[in-house]
Amino acid sequence: MLKRVLVSALVAGAMVFAGCGDKSDGGASSSGRVAVVDLNKILEDIGQRARIEEASQVRQRNLELSVRVLEQNAQAKLISLVEEVGERPKMAGYEPTDAEKKRIDEWVAKMQNLERARLDAGNKIRQAFNQQRQANQQVIRAEITEMRDRISPLAQRIARERGLDIVIDKSSVLAHDSAIDITVAVFEEVNELLKAGEFPTVTVPELLQVVRQPTTDPAPETP
Repeated sequence: MLKRVLVSALVAGAMVFAGCGDKSDGGASSSGRVAVVDLNKILEDIGQRARIEEASQVRQRNLELSVRVLEQNAQAKLISLVEEVGERPKMAGYEPTDAEKKRIDEWVAKMQNLERARLDAGNKIRQAFNQQRQANQQVIRAEITEMRDRISPLAQRIARERGLDIVIDKSSVLAHDSAIDITVAVFEEVNELLKAGEFPTVTVPELLQVVRQPTTDPAPETP
């Protein structure tokens, strides 16, 4: 899922560079000459594509660990409730006495509470999973957007220097003349910025460590 989001984010921004003609001449329209840049290849060649995928995998793994902790805690609480409910009270005769009716009613109430707790635990786990997954996807999109925003002016300038007016991502092009491909030139400048520490890089989060609990006590929830 996260890898598909990554690719979708790159493709969705394919036309970010469109219309890079210099309008300082008082608004004269550009002739529409097109340059092509392969953003995926640039990110791959500078090592950021691999870091994006690594970060995505770590975040997915951390999400799974967090959900596992939530499930463990929910299970411990449910076990406690099951023990509290106990067995259904037995009746001494065919017709229950008032005391037996009271015990049965209390038992039924506990069973209903147990079922509500089970449903509530499942809903909370699903909600936590979905929220964190969305947060992970937003982080990926933000990192890709930051790199695209840094590459954009470089691609625009290089295109103008070659007499080209519009820059589009190669992912949106079926075929093109190699003469209008500015990927190598853009990569060289991005690589220099990266070496100088002036290009945004992807942060790979640390892998969460969850200590296995020897009992049914709730595990400490991950941050």
